[in-house]
Amino acid sequence: SAIGAYNKIEGNQSGAFGVGTYNVDTVKGDNSYSVGNKNQVSANNTFVVGNNVKTSLDNAVVLGNNSTAESSDVVS
Repeated sequence: SAIGAYNKIEGNQSGAFGVGTYNVDTVKGDNSYSVGNKNQVSANNTFVVGNNVKTSLDNAVVLGNNSTAESSDVVS
């Protein structure tokens, strides 16, 4: 499920809150959520809270504007 504009959700049991990027997947991974604007999550079991975050690492929590995740099963 999605709240906001331009959010495209492909993952099962996933969602987004905020504004996405037109014609770009916001969340592709299963069991993942994005809170913020222009995020792209293609990982499973991953949560993003911030803006302009792109991640493909499973089992991560990414916090902050323009943040990155460098390894799985961690908080960055």
